[in-house]
Amino acid sequence: MQATGRRFSALSRFNTLMTKAVVMTGIITICVLAAMVTFDYSAKRTLLQSGLSSRAQDVTGLLAMQMGGSIKFGNEVAVREISESVISAAAPEARGAIILNTSGITLFASPEMDIVAPDAFVLAATAMENGTVLKSDDGLVVAYPAFFGAEDAVAGAVVTVWDDAQMMALLARDQMMAIAIAAAVFVITMAAIILYAWYDVSRPLNRVAAAMLSISRKNYDVEVPATGRHDEIGNIARRLDGFRLALARAKKGQRESAFKGAAFEGSTAPMMMVDENHEVIFVNPACVSLLNSLAYDLGELWASADVDRWIGSDLGLIKELSPLLDEAADNANLENSSVLVRAGDKHIRINVNPASDHKGRPIGAVIEWSDETEAQRNAALLGGIDATQMRIEFDQSGHCSGMNTVAASRLGLHQNDLSGVTVRNLIADHQPDANIPADVHSALSNGDGIHGKIDLVAPDAQVVVVDGGFINVRADDDVIERCILIGTDVTKAEMEVRNARDVQARIADEQALVVASLGQGLQCLSEGDLTLELTDAFPEDYEKLRQDFNQALASLRKAMGSVAQNVESIRSETTEITSAADDLSRRTERQAATLEETAAALDELTSSVRSAAEGADAASKMSEDAQHNAEQGGDIARQAVMAMDGIKSSSHEISKITSVIDDIAFQTNLLALNAGVEAARAGEAGRGFAVVATEVRALAQRSSDAAREINILISTSGEQVQQGVDLVDRTGTALSAIVSSVADISDRVAEIATSARQQSAGLNEINAAVNELDHVTQQNAAMFEETTAASHALTGEADALAGAVDQFKVGCVETKETDPEAHAPLQRTAPDPQVIGALALDLVTDDAIASTTGWEEF
Repeated sequence: MQATGRRFSALSRFNTLMTKAVVMTGIITICVLAAMVTFDYSAKRTLLQSGLSSRAQDVTGLLAMQMGGSIKFGNEVAVREISESVISAAAPEARGAIILNTSGITLFASPEMDIVAPDAFVLAATAMENGTVLKSDDGLVVAYPAFFGAEDAVAGAVVTVWDDAQMMALLARDQMMAIAIAAAVFVITMAAIILYAWYDVSRPLNRVAAAMLSISRKNYDVEVPATGRHDEIGNIARRLDGFRLALARAKKGQRESAFKGAAFEGSTAPMMMVDENHEVIFVNPACVSLLNSLAYDLGELWASADVDRWIGSDLGLIKELSPLLDEAADNANLENSSVLVRAGDKHIRINVNPASDHKGRPIGAVIEWSDETEAQRNAALLGGIDATQMRIEFDQSGHCSGMNTVAASRLGLHQNDLSGVTVRNLIADHQPDANIPADVHSALSNGDGIHGKIDLVAPDAQVVVVDGGFINVRADDDVIERCILIGTDVTKAEMEVRNARDVQARIADEQALVVASLGQGLQCLSEGDLTLELTDAFPEDYEKLRQDFNQALASLRKAMGSVAQNVESIRSETTEITSAADDLSRRTERQAATLEETAAALDELTSSVRSAAEGADAASKMSEDAQHNAEQGGDIARQAVMAMDGIKSSSHEISKITSVIDDIAFQTNLLALNAGVEAARAGEAGRGFAVVATEVRALAQRSSDAAREINILISTSGEQVQQGVDLVDRTGTALSAIVSSVADISDRVAEIATSARQQSAGLNEINAAVNELDHVTQQNAAMFEETTAASHALTGEADALAGAVDQFKVGCVETKETDPEAHAPLQRTAPDPQVIGALALDLVTDDAIASTTGWEEF
């Protein structure tokens, strides 16, 4: 019986989820691998057989194409050579070949072909008969007809026999290799699956089962594993952990229920209980004491409050508290909420904690009262301090127990991670302030007050200076419980002061060293010794000064050497310049005299041209007047011509009138004649009328004579008027020509006047330019006199310079060999004074032209 139990126990070890999963995975994997291997072998076998069949057909067709003529003509040698070479090249798959002609004669046959392929001759005969390609069922025997001639007549047949045994052997070997690799992969995969299943499934489940066993034994402090997983095991673990926490809370609830009554009754915190109707059902003594002290001021907030009977009062009458009580009555899971009310000058905080029964139904609330008047004042004070100053707290052992945001931010610490922060590692060992003791921790332990500028060291080794002091917090037995450092961050200002002091001290030391070295060098320099250099290195800030001094000394030494070498050349050059300046000064004086005479001549010429311009202006004016008068004469002549034309027209009209008078006279004479005839007929009676008729006839005769005379006069006058008109026309034409000529003369005189004015203006400008040139030449002459005096002075100064250079010691001056032409300016001969004078005159003339034309060259 015991042996059976042991076997059952041994077997039960393998009756696990992991074993079942592993076995199932192995079976599925084996099935998949077997199917894959079988399918792969079948596909490869089919592919190889198909490829060999296609190759056999291609090789057979190639043989048939090559040997068509040889088969037609029975060339057995050629047929044999070609067949053997092709079969040898296609070995080992090609077993042999048979070549037949249409007569059934075998031209070539490989050995044992009748045994290997007994149906090859039948396929050959059928292929020749049908003229088509034939294959055996397995595709390893191929019969291909051979054609020859222009009409592609069948000449014979070619049969090849193939064998796939070697290919299949290679395929089987590859397949066995693939199976071995698959088996190895299967074993490795199964080992990995077993390891994974044990590590990630079986082991976590066993640990969860062990935790469940501990929880079943009322060990609620056990930690449930795998709660952080996000799979089914994690869900089981989290459900188990929730069950454990619920059981732990229930266990604690048993103990808490026993203490709640006593704790609530004896609590120093003022608390009361209200039911779901907001009615007070219990008040602890601390709450009664607080409510009694606020009874007078609570009257305005709590109308039904009774100082003698608090239980039974409706707390919902406090309007600020009523919404919180309603929410607590509706939702027992509501988080604690509070409200701050004002009773007189007191600030009262009322906290509402919802209460529920064992089924989670709301049954009321627990109300906690607290007087926060003093706390608010202290909070405001501490808030002001925390907002502007650094606050760091230390316990009795010197460890940092807390700090405000300002201190944490300035020191680069986190308020929730102050482990390892103590007084000793936070306060610098060396304190520059004399008021701060060397051992701050010991001084604080002794209760000594520390005030001043304290250096704090941040974790990043940065120094933070705090201007403040330590405040000791003592217990009732006068033992120091903690110390609080309160101060202002004055790091920036203090560091600036310290850095300024350090920099000032360093600069003073460096300056002393530099001044001493430079003093020695300058003393030697003042004595004319240019060979001493500063070889000792200066501080970094003054090293450039030493290098510059040495470079200046070297440059001065080189310059003095060059000056000493060139003094003689300068003396020779200054002599030549003095001579040239004297000659140039004399030529400039002569040039100034010549320019003065030229200026006087130009003044006279300018006056003459100005007079000519004024005469031309007067002639132009007179020409304009003559042109005006000629134009008026022309107008009068044209008017006279018009008048003569009018007279001519009037003469023609008078001639017409005289003709009329002559006609009237003729008619009158005719009437008078008729009247005389009639008077004669009348006798004595008509004698008087005859006399009248005779007079009338005489009058008519005289009128006719007068008319003829007038007509003659008018004709003569008309001829004379015509001559006058012709003369007046010619006069008008002549006057027009005179007006045109006068106009041309006036234009030319105006042009002459304009030209004269322009010439006068140009001569004025030339005169001004010559005067300016004269002025400039006078200035140049004065300047050349000054230059001559300066050159004489320069010669004396060159002599003085030579004497001054001799006072300096420059050591051995190295001179570089240069091209002789490079020193040509120091060895040139004296220039020709005439050339210098001509150049000076050209320069003066150019300056004068530039000043007159308004152009300047820089």
